[in-house]
Amino acid sequence: GNGRLLPAGPLREPVQRLREADAVVWNGSREHRIEELAAALPQVSMRLAGQRFVAVAGEARTCGADSLRGRRLYAIAGIGDPRRFFAQLRALDLDFEEHPFPDHHRYRAADLSFAADGVLLMTEKDAVKCAGLVPGEAWALPVEAVLSAGPGQPGLLEKILEKLNGRAPA
Repeated sequence: GNGRLLPAGPLREPVQRLREADAVVWNGSREHRIEELAAALPQVSMRLAGQRFVAVAGEARTCGADSLRGRRLYAIAGIGDPRRFFAQLRALDLDFEEHPFPDHHRYRAADLSFAADGVLLMTEKDAVKCAGLVPGEAWALPVEAVLSAGPGQPGLLEKILEKLNGRAPA
């Protein structure tokens, strides 16, 4: 990134806040300028993983990537880095046409009209915004964070979860 805060850059907080941190969770690649400040902190890598799609139309239906293969697929992503979502779909061995949108895009029906002859795939974030706008069949891919602590850092994941969820009752 450019080291600036939103909306001028990708950071949600100043880099200097790392001096107050207990640990650093890296989502994707490490940022070299930040890595220097974080060198003394415990490190955790995070990736997003998803396997099953849910119907955007609100029905309680799910499907796996195997039932989507061989169909005409279009993928949209209006997130900070749409390439990550598209990479996740490729990891599921899906062949699709990419349609990236800016982060926080306000979708209109016309934005999705290209997908009328196929199946539209999207993030959960986009599914919320696209409800009622989808021209045909559409699926969202729920993801969850998968954390992995580096060697020599036993208990780090538990410490992070405790910070997020609060201390478990005795």
